[in-house]
Amino acid sequence: MKKPQRIISLLMTINTRQKFTLKQLADELGVSRRTILRDLQELSQMGVPLYSELGMYGGYQMLRERKLPPVSFSEHEAFALFFISLSLKSYQSLPFGSDAPFAFKKFYHILPEDRKEQIDELQKRLHFWVAPRQYETPYLQTLLQASIKRTVLKVTYESLRGVSELSLQPYGIYTLNGSWFCIGMNYDTERVYTFLVERFRLVEDTALPLKKHKALDTMSIEEMINWSDNEPLVDAIVQLTKRGVLQCRSDVWRPGEIVENKDGTGVLRFKMLPALANKYAGYFLSLGREAVVKEPLILRESIQKSLKDMVDQYSD
Repeated sequence: MKKPQRIISLLMTINTRQKFTLKQLADELGVSRRTILRDLQELSQMGVPLYSELGMYGGYQMLRERKLPPVSFSEHEAFALFFISLSLKSYQSLPFGSDAPFAFKKFYHILPEDRKEQIDELQKRLHFWVAPRQYETPYLQTLLQASIKRTVLKVTYESLRGVSELSLQPYGIYTLNGSWFCIGMNYDTERVYTFLVERFRLVEDTALPLKKHKALDTMSIEEMINWSDNEPLVDAIVQLTKRGVLQCRSDVWRPGEIVENKDGTGVLRFKMLPALANKYAGYFLSLGREAVVKEPLILRESIQKSLKDMVDQYSD
């Protein structure tokens, strides 16, 4: 086995072991212990975090994070990865901390100069705009890790109703228009909610056992976004003018889908929770005369009440 192949095989082998000896590696790769020792020293110089212990029960082990073996990319593949990285640059916070930009920086430095020039030009000519956020999300990575490892957290959360403490079983995070959200279950009530990550004031680990959820345990985060364990959903129908269609089509917060008519007007249909009628009322009021809610009745009544309250507010 040639040395480059042996080094890669060695790195792949030690990545799968908690502890190993020179003899074990030498026997497995069919070389002398002296050769393995030189290879380990070379890996250490490359940045692989190795630790050795002396004595009868000594040996080698990996420290902290494991290192992946080298992966070959074509120039086109490398270019594609940088294209993907541009979509993340506008986010103030990422669940990977500083790892993502640091990884792409290392990747950038090994590229040929002509590819570097193309990537520099790409960054000048292409931008993924994300609404800037003024709030920090220090617990973003903790929430993601708890979702992956399936652990329960003790959190302090500030909602519009005030600050509260609860035990949270997170299922995943997602981003929308620059904001990060976490879908999780209140451990005590077993109700599922969507939390705005920037409103978490404290997040701590607990030793609470995981609870089963017959629906969410088999769902992806994408499926959870449109799922609810609350009251049944009702159909909503909204008529839109031509201007209303244009406004709704470009709005990322718009619910449902628009069916356009030949004259440019349209109908917006979606399903909603009756408990969120006030939220939807505010949205459609912002469209003024460009939107008319036909159904459901609870949404029409919520809009009427909001209008009456505004009239009373300005009546003096």
